[in-house]
Amino acid sequence: MTVSAKNTKAEILQAYHKLRQEKKALEEKLKQIHNKQSSPSARDRETTSSGEDFISLIRSILEKGGGEETMKTACCELENIISILEEIKLFFSAAVSKLSEELIAEVSRLQQLQTEIDTQKQKLKELHNLETVEDSTLAQLIQEYQHSKEAFEKEY
Repeated sequence: MTVSAKNTKAEILQAYHKLRQEKKALEEKLKQIHNKQSSPSARDRETTSSGEDFISLIRSILEKGGGEETMKTACCELENIISILEEIKLFFSAAVSKLSEELIAEVSRLQQLQTEIDTQKQKLKELHNLETVEDSTLAQLIQEYQHSKEAFEKEY
């Protein structure tokens, strides 16, 4: 039923109540779909099932003689859901890009640190004839230098 300004108050109320019932039915169907998707067994199902549910819902509305308004409402809701999912996709893409950039920066920083470590090891090898650097290496160097200092002081 198409409602216009020429309809009586009773006809407008009747159309309103009919649309309200259809809205409740759609909300129930949406809750059922949401519950099915949130259950563990629903995750294993194919993703086409929710699309099939929506198509069957539209078919049932058409068979019942639900008006164009109901179809437009259902299509608008679907378009809203699609636009929200597209926005989520954009936010997710942005987050992934940001994390990727941070990861690349971290890899670069780690490569620089590894290069510096290799350079310092090479310097230690050249200056102190050290092949390996361990926790006790510094203590050994200090002890060797003290022996060298004592020997040097005895000579002079």
